[in-house]
Amino acid sequence: MSQSLLPTSSSNFFARIENQIASTPRITQPNLPPLPSSIFTKPPPYPPPLHNPIPQHEQIQHLMGKSPSYIDKHYCIHGHRDVENISTDTPIAPTENLAGDTPRYEELREPPPTSNPADQASHGETHTDITRILCIQRIMETRSPTMHAPAFRFAGSHEAAVHNWEILAQFDLDIQRAITSQARSPLSIGSEFRDLHLLQPLLSYHPLWSRFAMLLTKGVEFPLSPLTEEQRLTDLALAMSRGNHSSAKSKSDVVKKLLIKEVERGWQLPLHPEKIHLLPNAVVAPMGIVTQATINKHGEIIPKDRLTHDQSFEFSKGTSVNSRVIFDRLTPCRYGTALRRFIHYIVELRQINPDTRILMTNLDIKAAYRRLHTSGTTASQAIVIIDDIALLALRMTFGGAPNPSMWSDVSEIACNTCNLMESGFHSYLGIPTPTQIC
Repeated sequence: MSQSLLPTSSSNFFARIENQIASTPRITQPNLPPLPSSIFTKPPPYPPPLHNPIPQHEQIQHLMGKSPSYIDKHYCIHGHRDVENISTDTPIAPTENLAGDTPRYEELREPPPTSNPADQASHGETHTDITRILCIQRIMETRSPTMHAPAFRFAGSHEAAVHNWEILAQFDLDIQRAITSQARSPLSIGSEFRDLHLLQPLLSYHPLWSRFAMLLTKGVEFPLSPLTEEQRLTDLALAMSRGNHSSAKSKSDVVKKLLIKEVERGWQLPLHPEKIHLLPNAVVAPMGIVTQATINKHGEIIPKDRLTHDQSFEFSKGTSVNSRVIFDRLTPCRYGTALRRFIHYIVELRQINPDTRILMTNLDIKAAYRRLHTSGTTASQAIVIIDDIALLALRMTFGGAPNPSMWSDVSEIACNTCNLMESGFHSYLGIPTPTQIC
């Protein structure tokens, strides 16, 4: 794309788009012929509205704003009479098929209503769509617990690195134990999300629930083939002597500035690099930096430096983290093919509405990968070194091959639940669904 075609300001850019839309000839044919099946293949169907009709005497307006006790008394939420009494220690059923594909959309079904005849008689049929709304209402009304300051220090200094190593030494260098001991802090695994006992009534219908719950209780755990201790120590010594990629060395000040931001946010744990070899399972990967283009708030194109955490770099053949990933134990990354689903969806909309504008909303989860904590074992294998400080990744990195799949397990639940809710809620009101998340 030439520079002249790129937007110089947001106002001019959107004005030009509006003019192009207004000048585009409208298709006036009332009925378009269907596309050949060899060209257009319809994607898997989106989840249909999964609900039993609300009895006529129950109105949505009557339910909205009711207290949790009223809801518990009159409605059965996914078979649980009292949601708040669901223990956070409830065992999570293991995923039955780690190697298989993510369940198809048409397999997304609500769990059967409670089998207790008394409950069925008193509560009637399960009102799944309105129940989802009530579950969200409860989540929103429940205050998040106060976070406590962690014992670790997050600063790009030698003193912080020494202090953090002393904390780890108190737990025999067991990162998982050290993190678990600091409950209700930003270090707590799953602290970026609401508590599981609140999310369970809303999300436990989903086939990926057990994987999602594991991410929020145990952290991101890479499925890796084992590496001998001798080979690991050899690669560690090579990584320490080689250092980072030349792109990072030439812009060391920029790299350090970017990493210090992550340290201050609690995403990277500073440690003393001379003692890294004592840390169980420690693996160091080189850092790099690439310059890309981005757009500022004024619509102007500006350069932006991005860090690369090269977990594919091999100091010895087949020993890097990414080369040891067991991909059969990961689910497919669904959002990686979102563009294809968008195109299918847009083509189908155009067939149905030949002369209507098709608008799309783009939503972004800021620092999405940083919302998931890594487990102790995974964190120890995601270490980088800059100057005299080693940084251990407490959140997902942008260089780990399993991370797209891990985040997909989260985004799929969110997207499917939004689609179920919106289609169901609007079917109650008798109006078309305005948004479909692919």
